Amino acid sequence: MLAEGFDTDRLLHGGAVPYTAADGLVVLEPATDPDGLTGAVADAARAEGMAVAVLAAPPGLAPLLAQIPMTVRLQLLAETFARLRHQNPDVAIVGAWDQPALWAMGAPVSS
Repeated sequence: MLAEGFDTDRLLHGGAVPYTAADGLVVLEPATDPDGLTGAVADAARAEGMAVAVLAAPPGLAPLLAQIPMTVRLQLLAETFARLRHQNPDVAIVGAWDQPALWAMGAPVSS
């Protein structure tokens, strides 16, 4: 499963173009978006037949502290998907993509 993270504005202005009803969208804190764009993008995704999940921080937390449970929930979601695929959730680049020679190409030459 490919997962990408976008600012709502960036998603709307190009990132969402290739998405179809076979994709899903996780929306973070649409109720805290002052202009309503995040909620409107979620509505557009639903209208296109996409599954949309909304994550909101527990009530009563200061905005700075609200990031902690949101981050943990997203990390747990990533771990769940990795475990279902029998992968290590802490390793993002694997297989042929992880060849040292590939990563060394174009690197500055040290003297």
